[in-house]
Amino acid sequence: MKRILASFCIVFLFASFLYAKDYYVDKEGKEWLERFTGSAEINVNGVWYGENWGDITLDQPQGSREITGDGDLWEIHGIVSGKQAILLFSRLDKVEYLATLEFDQEDTLRGTYTDEPFEDKPSKEKILMQRKSYEVVQPALGAESETARVIMYMKKSQGKPGLFLDGRQIVWMDKGYISFRLAPGPHEMYMRGDGFRGWGPSDDPIKLDARAGETYFYEAGRWGTWVKSWKMKPKDEKTLMKDIRKRKPLEAKFVLTDSIVILDPIPQKQ
Repeated sequence: MKRILASFCIVFLFASFLYAKDYYVDKEGKEWLERFTGSAEINVNGVWYGENWGDITLDQPQGSREITGDGDLWEIHGIVSGKQAILLFSRLDKVEYLATLEFDQEDTLRGTYTDEPFEDKPSKEKILMQRKSYEVVQPALGAESETARVIMYMKKSQGKPGLFLDGRQIVWMDKGYISFRLAPGPHEMYMRGDGFRGWGPSDDPIKLDARAGETYFYEAGRWGTWVKSWKMKPKDEKTLMKDIRKRKPLEAKFVLTDSIVILDPIPQKQ
């Protein structure tokens, strides 16, 4: 009897997993956010930190109710209604968490979240975020001679790790290449993705002291004999341009910050 019951439970759990409903930002997520119609009484723009959530970047333009953001391998969409921030945490357009946060004191967001979004069930899991900074990493402005540039690609698809610039995730890396501009000065880049080391950052983040007018070339991937980890290896221009000759820019759906990442084809020198 115990074996029959155990077998039934396994089949039930497998079936539940197999037929679990997916929710999408542009469908159920959009419909949910449209429920909240109050005018914005707060502005949550900046970088926030939550235990077990890491750094979360929220971008709310002045005078707007709309929120976009990213962090800890999530893309974030949301709305401000009154003193509440309603946030959807998604990966590749699929909603994974829904959080309702109240601006209850200076630089603190407190509320609840659920991993069963849109089910109209009360959320019991608590979440607390505190603002670390009012600044959000923005695209570098200026002419090419006044900014630096990074060109990066993955030689082959090895999963879809997140690429972070100065603590902010900008893309999910996949086959294809990207470029972006940097303000002159110090910057840090690292990757996070699944693998033996879990979802932790790459073990050798790139610390780059960018110079105006310079271009830096990197190949992203996972290397190691026994324990493989995500890395970014510097490449010379000639080798990189040869490697990407028959490749296309990264698909736009993998970009989280389209104001920073450039997906224009890179012309080859004749």
